[in-house]
Amino acid sequence: MKLNILRSVLLIFVLSLLLGCGAPHQSGPVVGEKKNDTAVGMEQTKTTVKEPVESIVEKSDESAIVSNGKSVVEKTVRQHVTGQISPDEARKFAVGRAKRDALEEAGTYLETMTLVKEGKLEQNEIMALAVGVLKTEVISERQFMDGNVFCMEAVVKIVVDPSALRERVKKLLNDRELLTKYKKVQEQNQSLLAKIDELEKTNNKLKKSPEEKQAMKRDFAKAGKALEAEGWILKGSALWNDGKYSDPYKAIAYFSQAIELDPDNAIAYTNRGVAYGGMEQFQRAVKNLSRAIELDQDYAAAYYNRGTVYINLGQFDLALKDLNHAVKLDPDDPGSYLNRGHAYAKLGQHQRSIEDYTKSIEIAPDYSYAYYNRGKIYSNLGQHEQAIDDYNRAIQLDPDYYKAFTNRGLEYDYLGQPQRAIDDYTRALAINPRDVIAYSNRGSVYMHMGKYRQSVDDYNRVLKIDPKYVSAYYNLGLVYYNMGLYQQAIESLTKAIELNPDYAKAHHNRGHVYAVLKQYQRAIEGYSRAIEIDPKYTQAFLNRGIAYSNLDQYQQAIQDFNRAIIINPDYVDAFHRRGLAYLLSGQSVPGCRDARRACELGDCKLLGIARKEGLCP
Repeated sequence: MKLNILRSVLLIFVLSLLLGCGAPHQSGPVVGEKKNDTAVGMEQTKTTVKEPVESIVEKSDESAIVSNGKSVVEKTVRQHVTGQISPDEARKFAVGRAKRDALEEAGTYLETMTLVKEGKLEQNEIMALAVGVLKTEVISERQFMDGNVFCMEAVVKIVVDPSALRERVKKLLNDRELLTKYKKVQEQNQSLLAKIDELEKTNNKLKKSPEEKQAMKRDFAKAGKALEAEGWILKGSALWNDGKYSDPYKAIAYFSQAIELDPDNAIAYTNRGVAYGGMEQFQRAVKNLSRAIELDQDYAAAYYNRGTVYINLGQFDLALKDLNHAVKLDPDDPGSYLNRGHAYAKLGQHQRSIEDYTKSIEIAPDYSYAYYNRGKIYSNLGQHEQAIDDYNRAIQLDPDYYKAFTNRGLEYDYLGQPQRAIDDYTRALAINPRDVIAYSNRGSVYMHMGKYRQSVDDYNRVLKIDPKYVSAYYNLGLVYYNMGLYQQAIESLTKAIELNPDYAKAHHNRGHVYAVLKQYQRAIEGYSRAIEIDPKYTQAFLNRGIAYSNLDQYQQAIQDFNRAIIINPDYVDAFHRRGLAYLLSGQSVPGCRDARRACELGDCKLLGIARKEGLCP
């Protein structure tokens, strides 16, 4: 009987499966939920059943609207079983079939939802969606005897709350990776239950020699463990949230339990590998994903995830090999193109990266991640308008995508639109108040606008969230320098250096603050350390040369200016300063030559002064 779902605010599916029985005798022995306390019941079955009893499945459907407005569906499956199936296996089969049938019935409700209709999902995808958003609850299990036949009863229910369901459906539809996980588990579940059906049919036809009985018993036991393993996989999958496992340790424990029950389960190895990857235990991740591929060489998700791990390991060629294989196995998966685009981006192959992100968008036009990442590549190529277009689309698809706001703000900053940049950083922070990049970038815009107090406030917020955020100390030092607070500038730059001793710019700028304070020897030390870290740091050579000039050490100064010019032959400031050093040391010929070269490059100030003083013709 079809439910009138649209009239129901709360829908409960209750499915009763009775294995090997008619209606239960009230006087029969009830084991209740003590799942291991079954030996007596099985012994009675073995000693009293003289002839093979065929597995017979009978189903009945009933539905009713109770007074509190809840719709109740009851399904009963009656099945006779033989001695090859243990009570525990019978329980697993009962629960497995109960969940399957309840989810199929609940799936008819999901099909009526506008979100699902717009998604144009196939039937197996709707079932995967049902697995992901609906909670099946086993409300009772019991064993009893119907005459000489051992029986198992399982009752399962699903509560459908439309008010909460829409958000869960929307979230899962946006998380294609998780939906794919559920789809794979659901397909395996259907295949496993079909195999159990086939085993039961074969069991009915066997003449049941001792060897055949033992083989059949092993097959049923293996199927029972595999079915139980799927339950652990689903428990682990339920911990997936926003691209990672919310509790990876627990997820790993669940998947490990599944592997112990079913050592050939590629899904369990894949999911455990993903969990290890989320914990940055990449070698363990590779080991698990490689095992999954050994078990199922056509499992696209295993290649996809191993390729992703290789990206994190910086092994981009291996990543491309795996992701190419994933695309070949599942050419309609937008995630494989997305991550292959990441690999190409890391290798500097920007055009191929854009092509893959574009392909991902063609397959899934609502894939906000693809727009976001393509926008990043456009930004790297200096195509800021195209980047903004992609960030706009990502935000349109996901209004809470704070990273897209942050990156769009950066594009506006590049385009010289500081207020729009600030507005975007502020919107990102409204969504995620702990977005240190948004605070840092906004602080930078404030600094360039001369709003130093607001800039200091933003960098201090960064450091409150992350006390080891090196660039925040560095930028704070620049702000203090611009404010004329030189001691605070030195302290901030020193902190940046303590956190990153090889931060060349921090050494250079701290040296510059010392130079402003006329502490030239300490300035030279800072510039020298910057040059040690970066031997092509032209500005450090220039400023060290200026410091030497201020100490009247013109020969050392000229050597530094020479090195700056070797690195950058058109460095106008270096020609100006070297010319001045030559003139101050009485070397008018090279001094005038440098003054003329500086003028050719656009700075005629030194030449004008030298001519006025009669030093140059």
